[in-house]
Amino acid sequence: MMPPPLEDRLNTLADHVAAPATPDARQAIGRRTAALRRRRRVRNAAGGGLVALLVLAGAVALQTDDPDVETNIAGPGELPALTVDADGWEVRAADDTTATPATGDVNASDPGSLQVFRRPDELAGPSVYLRHEPGSDAVAATSGAVPVMIGGTEGYLERTGPESFTVSWNPSAGDSQAYLEALGLTEGEVVDFANGLRLKDPDIQYPATPGTEFGFLPGRLPRGLHEIQVSPASPGSDAVRRLVAGREGSTVRVTIDEQGEASFETHVRELLASGDDVEQVSVLGRPAVLVEHPGGRWSLVWRQTDEATVVASLSGADRSTVDDFVSGLDEISDGEWQDLKAAYPAAAATASTVPSP
Repeated sequence: MMPPPLEDRLNTLADHVAAPATPDARQAIGRRTAALRRRRRVRNAAGGGLVALLVLAGAVALQTDDPDVETNIAGPGELPALTVDADGWEVRAADDTTATPATGDVNASDPGSLQVFRRPDELAGPSVYLRHEPGSDAVAATSGAVPVMIGGTEGYLERTGPESFTVSWNPSAGDSQAYLEALGLTEGEVVDFANGLRLKDPDIQYPATPGTEFGFLPGRLPRGLHEIQVSPASPGSDAVRRLVAGREGSTVRVTIDEQGEASFETHVRELLASGDDVEQVSVLGRPAVLVEHPGGRWSLVWRQTDEATVVASLSGADRSTVDDFVSGLDEISDGEWQDLKAAYPAAAATASTVPSP
């Protein structure tokens, strides 16, 4: 069975990792590990009822010279860095690289729009992903699609799972194409949703002119769905951070990019569409999507910051291994990340440009 798209990209990102660490770097990592364990013991012992006391204690601690106090975790414009501090887990590689968009990814320079509809705070629930872009050609039917009328024009509906569908059509006004992917909805709900859409701009020409507004105004939304406002992909950085760690036959590959909300939503859509068991979990206090794949493989996606998306792929793992990995995650400062890179460098100089995760 072919690996899902996210895992396939992560495998590419983590190729050719190697590792001899210098003694100085290992000592730095050892000091950091001890600090993280002390911090986690304090955090776990405190519990939710002592949050106010911890905040007060933290304010006092910041006035001391304690080297274990964190004061520089992911500053403004800085890509976050993560490590794994859990029994048995060992970092095997850490590096910074750059990414080039893969085919089909949402890009800040792309004309068109991406709209997302789901229940608030339910990443793994019923969802609709709606892409609208310029195009003078008629949309083409795939082999499994059937004709369906959408807004007075003929489109194509394809069932991709028990409650998963895609719909493609040319909106009746202007030169454009629409692509809808629905997950967790019935066929009737999908067709009704598509027929309730109204163009924001009824006069779209191809090629698109400056000021053209892509996208749709929705009609009645099924199952309590709401539109999630999605900012365009970040035009700024193509930086990617990647970490590889292992434990007792299990391997995890982690990548972090800062391509913004559209990148995050694209990753979530890919996981929800993978057809495997999907659930929502919490990672570092943030909502995440967890998917189990056949053969002991798992995928996790979450937003570490507004711009930074984290994708983790585990192999040779069961659910307890996933839970241990999640509980062992910790964010570190950029200086500590540089120590980690020095201790566990990636070997391949040719991996300076790789497909985005």
